[in-house]
Amino acid sequence: MTGDARLSVCMCCSEGEPQVLDYQTQQYKLFPLLASTYAYWLSGLKMRATYFLLNYEIQQGNTDLLPEVNVLVMWSRAVSDVHFIFASAQ
Repeated sequence: MTGDARLSVCMCCSEGEPQVLDYQTQQYKLFPLLASTYAYWLSGLKMRATYFLLNYEIQQGNTDLLPEVNVLVMWSRAVSDVHFIFASAQ
């Protein structure tokens, strides 16, 4: 069906074109990715705050947090990489 024919069919309908989120299979694919996106965004905000705290601590001569922050950053990078690989395979 061409685009014009499809548009004319949809304009005749009183309900309109169904939305992507009306399909349960699309919800199963989209919602986990959306949730993980928000989780990564929130963890990024926390990491940013930790970065500024670490910079302040280093300026004061305290480097006690450095190994912990390094592990946290490496762990989050590994988790996000694995998640991206699995999400792009779907």
